[in-house]
Amino acid sequence: MKKITLAFYVIVGFFASCRPNDNFKYYSNGQIKWTDSLNNEGQFTSTYFRPDGTRIKTVPFLSGHINGLLKRYDATGKLESAEIWKNDSINGLVTGYFPNGKIWFKKTMLGETTIDTSRVYYPNGELRQVIVRTDKGRRIDFGAWHPNGLTDTSYIRPIFLSDADTISQGSDYEFEIRLGNRRSNHVTVSLRPRILGLDSTKGIYSLTRYTIHRPSVGTHVVRGIIYEQWARKNSDTIWTNLYWFKHNFWVMNKANKSETKIR
Repeated sequence: MKKITLAFYVIVGFFASCRPNDNFKYYSNGQIKWTDSLNNEGQFTSTYFRPDGTRIKTVPFLSGHINGLLKRYDATGKLESAEIWKNDSINGLVTGYFPNGKIWFKKTMLGETTIDTSRVYYPNGELRQVIVRTDKGRRIDFGAWHPNGLTDTSYIRPIFLSDADTISQGSDYEFEIRLGNRRSNHVTVSLRPRILGLDSTKGIYSLTRYTIHRPSVGTHVVRGIIYEQWARKNSDTIWTNLYWFKHNFWVMNKANKSETKIR
């Protein structure tokens, strides 16, 4: 009898060692507040719940840090967002969801910075907005649409592109100007008034990249107009729209570099 009992406990212990190790904490009403699970691959997952039993989020851990797909849930327990994390910060695709399960938005994040191309959708699945950013998070283009797929012209406006709005004395200031959500590619830029020491080359994000060579210390203003020519489908009439822009940048004395302003 003793041999049978011993064999029983050995078998039970073997199967228990193969199962994930779970920990639980409870609310005063008896509902689970959070639970921790550890699988055999060393992946540790914490799941948090509301007092009514609906999930708040699931957080994946590996080697003591948040790594993997973190999921958040709305007040009804439906999936609200899914985020890729690496070493305790967002590092990859973030997807948001409507209560009906359809995608609300998609964007790529590195920590607190949104980079690359972001897309926002209507509940019916139609594309609502696209925002394009550099790897530093600077917006370089955008577009917007109505639920029926037509362009939302209320989002047409100039985008001023520069790596920083503050430079040190003796440096060149480089910038580009782009018209977001444009109707056509027939877009030209006129800088007014004329800027001294201005040079231009082929742009990276627009037709022209401008360089102001070694501007003086102080505040500078760039003003101008964007001209856009477009025509309605099956029409011979050409329309011209004007978009004014104004942008400030600063040149700091080398002794005051600690006061650098970043847009």
